[in-house]
Amino acid sequence: MAIHVIQSQRIDVLLQAMLKTVKSQSRNALQVLKTQHFIVPSPAVEAWLTQQLAEQKGISANTQFHHRIRGFQWHPYRDWETDRKS
Repeated sequence: MAIHVIQSQRIDVLLQAMLKTVKSQSRNALQVLKTQHFIVPSPAVEAWLTQQLAEQKGISANTQFHHRIRGFQWHPYRDWETDRKS
């Protein structure tokens, strides 16, 4: 899992960076099935970004937003625990 940090006070800059991340091509064809995680400051920003993604790409799918960094930090650990028990 790679982490890309994009910080800006202008939401349009964040949207363009997010679109670039979502559109980036991968060597693995199944990469499009993996959930992409984004940390946002509020549910309002999440809703706006989801709407903008849908308008720009035609669909907004397979994205997960976190409103707290702590919630994001636990997500990989939970995945690891699940994989380990399988």
